[in-house]
Amino acid sequence: MKITQTKDIRAANRWEIMRQVLGNYPISRADIGRRTGLNKATVSTIVKEWIDAGLLMETELGHSEGGRKPILLSPLHGAGCAVALDIDISRVQAILTDLSGETVLAREQFPTQGEDFPRVYERVCHAVDRLLAQMPASQYGLVGMGVAVHGVVDLSGLIRFIPRRGWRNVDLRSLLAERYQVPVSLDNDGNLAALAQQELISGTGECLQSLAMVNIGDSISVGLITNGELFRGFHGFANAIVLRDHIASGADMTAVCTSLPGPESDTYFQLDNSGRIVDVAHDVFTPEGFRCLNIFVLRRDLLIQLVTDCMAHNQYSFRHNILQDRKDALHFRAYVWDGYAARIDTIESYYRRSMELLRPEIRMELFAPQRPIFAKENDSPSSYMDGSCVNSLIADGCDIQGTVKNCILFRGVRIEPGADVEGCILFKGTVVRRGAVLRGVITDKYVTVQEGRTLMGHENYPLVVARGVTV
Repeated sequence: MKITQTKDIRAANRWEIMRQVLGNYPISRADIGRRTGLNKATVSTIVKEWIDAGLLMETELGHSEGGRKPILLSPLHGAGCAVALDIDISRVQAILTDLSGETVLAREQFPTQGEDFPRVYERVCHAVDRLLAQMPASQYGLVGMGVAVHGVVDLSGLIRFIPRRGWRNVDLRSLLAERYQVPVSLDNDGNLAALAQQELISGTGECLQSLAMVNIGDSISVGLITNGELFRGFHGFANAIVLRDHIASGADMTAVCTSLPGPESDTYFQLDNSGRIVDVAHDVFTPEGFRCLNIFVLRRDLLIQLVTDCMAHNQYSFRHNILQDRKDALHFRAYVWDGYAARIDTIESYYRRSMELLRPEIRMELFAPQRPIFAKENDSPSSYMDGSCVNSLIADGCDIQGTVKNCILFRGVRIEPGADVEGCILFKGTVVRRGAVLRGVITDKYVTVQEGRTLMGHENYPLVVARGVTV
């Protein structure tokens, strides 16, 4: 919780005291104070608020080595109820619990093999309604719902894709919240399993900073704990491993693709509702469908078999002889990646993709703090800037005394006074002398551009200078 105001501090203290009671009950006020560092008055005031709210109660007297025995506190688990749902590939399970989450008050489950989302949602609601009909009377009634789904879930709780069900962009969380008027938390089953395991381990007094939880059932999912926190990635589905979905689907091959448009010469897929590839096209005048990113997952023995068979029949096109000719005989399916995707296979595409890094939204997606990129250390000094530098990425150790705009400069690049560089990618150790003008240029390492030289490239045809060349 980000602390910005006094009320935030108080809210944080309230939840910390409740957390201590939940994890260590029965517990005294004095023990809470020792564990949290809060003073006696603060603890007593907040505990009274929780008692008045009907969520804590005073129980037996604790042990004392001298003086008055302390009154111990425990949570009132019967103050309300919660519903938990597990939506697997072939069935749905639902339970009604008290606030401890440990006492199951009622249970429902039903198979859902091959059913579409409207039908499954209708049956889920009927199951929840039956659970609520068995809910005992309590002060708060139903206080919330937790939903685990065996698929890809983003940070907002939107179900982006569920393998073998064909569900895409389903907002089940909002539908349930609107129907039952309670908070609904929805996440991938792997993430929830990792959080549950972390909670169980923390109850033993041990604190694991790193944890990988693999959940194997009708599907395979993974939850990752790093630095003591759930690792979600920029979009929230860092655990959506392509291999996991490939294995769960039972497909012969999985192709990674994107809904983002691209060149006409790329390969485009048409998919059915289950994600199976039903048509493969390329060099189309108006591209439609999902653009292939040329990433494929398949068994090693199948790959060898396909290559051997193609060689025996003088066939050498992966796109034509495998993707197109064998899509009906074999099960090819797609893994759709809706985030930023870039393929680099030419000098032009390298230049364009590099220039895209100057856009803040692209940098945030690729270099998210939840997904750090580690590189070799280099103790270069901070870059020196005595000229003009606009919208550029500058590495350590650069000396910029000229004009730089919309550029990417690697370590140790030197731009002398009077030099003008725009739209360029300059590798390590490049030197641009006084009065030189560069536009749309890519230099390899240790290139020197002499005084007064003009080098002009274009985004469609960037000028490339080889390593160590003096121009």
